[in-house]
Amino acid sequence: MLVLAAPLGAIVEQLHELATQGSRPQLVIEVASVMEPAVRAGAGIADFVATHPLAGSERSGAASARANLFENKVWAYDSAAAEPSAGRARSFILEMGATPFPVAAAEHDRIVALTSHLPQMLAVALGEALAEALEREDVRALSGTGLASMLRLGSSSWPVWRSILDANRVPVAQEVRRLADILKGFADALDAQALETLEAPFAAAAGAAKLAAPRTPKS
Repeated sequence: MLVLAAPLGAIVEQLHELATQGSRPQLVIEVASVMEPAVRAGAGIADFVATHPLAGSERSGAASARANLFENKVWAYDSAAAEPSAGRARSFILEMGATPFPVAAAEHDRIVALTSHLPQMLAVALGEALAEALEREDVRALSGTGLASMLRLGSSSWPVWRSILDANRVPVAQEVRRLADILKGFADALDAQALETLEAPFAAAAGAAKLAAPRTPKS
């Protein structure tokens, strides 16, 4: 089998090249964060399955590799992939210790715009807002672990994210605008001293935090 692990743009190019080759492995998968462009690029490869492991971190490169990276993680794969390739992909995912999760490519891309790409954009926006202030020693001294947690994604690789955001720009822009409206509502409530209107968002956030807590996925 062949696993394509690179920025999305490079994966698309590699798939186009593979489609012109007469001899290929029994299974070709890719592990980018957006599925639809890969599905289109791999349409001419009979044994190709688009996938996305929900694992990893802001770090990149071989030095950041971990043997247990995929254990107890969800690993999405294109539900439209044909058998027996889809079965081979599921077997590989299970061997990596992850849980196979079938999902339509378009639906996958809409969901991760909210659950993955929006948090990345939020971390970048927060980092840009604080970058100059954090050069001051007193500001850093008064920065707690919560800020570090929220900024963690800000150190993610721009070449990787450029191709992700380009491929999924429409749903990501929609989610960013929705978040901007929420933040504007918070600012308006503070200006109006209407603090009681923030109680419901705090309760909703607490519920979301519980739902998003890491847990072992069901097979």
